[in-house]
Amino acid sequence: MHLGPATPVARRRRRLRTGTALLATAALAASGVLVGGAANAADGDPTIVSITPKALPALTDNQVITLTGTNLNQGDITAVTVAGCADADTDHIVVSPTTMYIVITSAVCATATASSTVGETITLVSTRATTDPEHIGTGTTGLFFKAPPALAAARGVLVDNAAIRTVDADKLATAPINAATKIRVTADGSTTWTTTGLSAKLNGVALTGIAIPALNEAGASNTGPGNYFTATTSATNVATASPNVPLEVTFNGVTVSLTTAFAFAGQAITVTPNSGPANGGTLLTVAGKFGTWTGATPPVTLEVNMVCAGTSTPVTVFETGTTNASLKFKAPQAIAGAVLAPCRVNIDNNGGLTTALFEDSAATPGSTFTYTTT
Repeated sequence: MHLGPATPVARRRRRLRTGTALLATAALAASGVLVGGAANAADGDPTIVSITPKALPALTDNQVITLTGTNLNQGDITAVTVAGCADADTDHIVVSPTTMYIVITSAVCATATASSTVGETITLVSTRATTDPEHIGTGTTGLFFKAPPALAAARGVLVDNAAIRTVDADKLATAPINAATKIRVTADGSTTWTTTGLSAKLNGVALTGIAIPALNEAGASNTGPGNYFTATTSATNVATASPNVPLEVTFNGVTVSLTTAFAFAGQAITVTPNSGPANGGTLLTVAGKFGTWTGATPPVTLEVNMVCAGTSTPVTVFETGTTNASLKFKAPQAIAGAVLAPCRVNIDNNGGLTTALFEDSAATPGSTFTYTTT
């Protein structure tokens, strides 16, 4: 194909490449790529050998493709086009005669048709060629744009704990910093999870034990809108100042970073025994890390509450044997409606103890207590 070096199309492409250079460089830097365009000498037509990755999320900006080939030169290649993307939304940086980066700077690349088996075609336009003043080198390299996974709009990542869901749903978006926690990741209406090729990281740490329950909590099929997978966090997590822990999911061949309303905060505690009579009086022991104090009992700033059906009942008297690693107190009398339903023991520092030695409690299976009828 011969366009001529001075055609309006060629001039427009050169202006476009200059105008988007800053966007391209920024996208590459964000991807951890060191850039510096190569003004290497190249003889002959550019060729395409391979590209990575082979799959990218559709309709997503600032995507980077690494292309290997021959006769690649920043000054000679006037344009790069990727089928499925408008050529006005791609740019390139050549780093050697055999390597270049293609940057898709706008969210315009459409999902491949279901019948496509060869992927999208990449085209390089170069002014240096053996026969033509402007030559096109084309390669079909197995590149596919695929629909990226998406989270449910409301609280897509939650602790997978039916007891806490009933007792204190507001705590479901927080996992402890000192214990592995089972969570669920819920998709929006356009994504249906499958375990094939599914992996995820929460706050940069890989989730383990990924599984997709056959049935949801309501007993219905866990497919279609609102379907979820479960996974387990690391046992050691970094506390987050705000509920925005990033989730990275690889699914359907593409990897995307998703925004969550999830946080790591507080410590996992253990309550024993985990049940007792509704009239109260059960001596409870709560194991954890509760700072330091002088005297026989903790300061008033250390608060313990029994949370049942969304209602908090304070515990005001600590029993003999209370230490900074083991709080002892008697369960209060059950409030109306709390019998045979789990309650949660909640412990707050309220700033009265050294925070380096004390974390508020998190909602975990071990933090629950159930009132029996007798």
